Amino acid sequence: MRVTKRSVERWRAAWKQGEAQALCSTGPVARERLSKRQWTKVAALRDAGPGVCGFEDDQRWTLARVADLIGRICHVSYTLTGMSAA
Repeated sequence: MRVTKRSVERWRAAWKQGEAQALCSTGPVARERLSKRQWTKVAALRDAGPGVCGFEDDQRWTLARVADLIGRICHVSYTLTGMSAA
Protein backbone atom coordinates (compact mmCIF):
# COMPACT_ATOMS: atom_id res chain seq x y z
CA MET A 1 0.00 0.00 0.00
CA ARG A 2 3.08 2.23 0.04
CA VAL A 3 2.63 3.71 3.53
CA THR A 4 5.18 3.87 6.29
CA LYS A 5 4.98 1.81 9.43
CA ARG A 6 4.92 5.06 11.43
CA SER A 7 1.81 6.27 9.56
CA VAL A 8 0.01 3.02 10.33
CA GLU A 9 0.98 3.36 13.99
CA ARG A 10 -0.42 6.92 14.11
CA TRP A 11 -3.66 5.85 12.41
CA ARG A 12 -4.09 2.94 14.81
CA ALA A 13 -3.46 5.14 17.86
CA ALA A 14 -6.03 7.69 16.62
CA TRP A 15 -8.55 4.92 15.96
CA LYS A 16 -7.98 3.43 19.44
CA GLN A 17 -8.67 6.84 21.01
CA GLY A 18 -12.00 6.90 19.23
CA GLU A 19 -11.03 9.66 16.84
CA ALA A 20 -12.74 8.39 13.71
CA GLN A 21 -12.33 11.85 12.13
CA ALA A 22 -8.55 11.47 12.38
CA LEU A 23 -8.78 8.59 9.90
CA CYS A 24 -10.60 10.68 7.27
CA SER A 25 -8.66 12.06 4.33
CA THR A 26 -7.56 15.67 4.57
CA GLY A 27 -7.15 15.91 0.80
CA PRO A 28 -4.13 15.71 -1.47
CA VAL A 29 -0.69 16.23 0.02
CA ALA A 30 0.84 18.00 -2.95
CA ARG A 31 0.09 21.62 -3.69
CA GLU A 32 -0.87 22.78 -7.15
CA ARG A 33 2.26 23.40 -9.21
CA LEU A 34 0.73 25.67 -11.87
CA SER A 35 -1.34 28.79 -11.34
CA LYS A 36 -4.78 29.19 -12.86
CA ARG A 37 -3.25 31.59 -15.41
CA GLN A 38 -0.63 28.99 -16.42
CA TRP A 39 -3.28 26.27 -16.82
CA THR A 40 -5.28 28.64 -19.03
CA LYS A 41 -2.22 29.22 -21.20
CA VAL A 42 -1.54 25.48 -21.45
CA ALA A 43 -5.19 24.81 -22.35
CA ALA A 44 -5.13 27.45 -25.10
CA LEU A 45 -2.00 25.93 -26.65
CA ARG A 46 -3.37 22.43 -26.30
CA ASP A 47 -6.56 23.52 -28.06
CA ALA A 48 -4.48 25.05 -30.87
CA GLY A 49 -3.13 21.58 -31.61
CA PRO A 50 0.13 19.67 -31.45
CA GLY A 51 1.35 21.05 -34.79
CA VAL A 52 1.27 24.63 -33.48
CA CYS A 53 3.35 23.53 -30.49
CA GLY A 54 6.09 21.89 -32.55
CA PHE A 55 4.80 18.33 -32.84
CA GLU A 56 4.25 18.19 -36.60
CA ASP A 57 4.95 14.46 -37.01
CA ASP A 58 1.76 13.30 -35.26
CA GLN A 59 -1.37 15.31 -34.51
CA ARG A 60 -2.20 13.62 -31.20
CA TRP A 61 -1.61 14.84 -27.68
CA THR A 62 0.09 12.42 -25.28
CA LEU A 63 0.91 12.83 -21.60
CA ALA A 64 4.59 13.14 -22.55
CA ARG A 65 3.85 15.92 -25.01
CA VAL A 66 1.69 17.86 -22.58
CA ALA A 67 4.39 17.48 -19.91
CA ASP A 68 6.95 18.75 -22.43
CA LEU A 69 4.71 21.70 -23.33
CA ILE A 70 4.26 22.63 -19.66
CA GLY A 71 8.02 22.40 -19.14
CA ARG A 72 8.71 24.69 -22.10
CA ILE A 73 6.17 27.40 -21.33
CA CYS A 74 5.89 27.26 -17.52
CA HIS A 75 9.35 25.93 -16.57
CA VAL A 76 7.77 23.28 -14.35
CA SER A 77 8.48 19.59 -14.80
CA TYR A 78 5.85 16.89 -14.45
CA THR A 79 6.33 13.13 -14.53
CA LEU A 80 3.95 11.07 -16.65
CA THR A 81 2.32 9.84 -13.45
CA GLY A 82 1.95 13.44 -12.30
CA MET A 83 0.44 14.39 -15.63
CA SER A 84 -2.15 11.64 -15.43
CA ALA A 85 -3.22 12.97 -12.03
CA ALA A 86 -3.19 16.64 -13.03
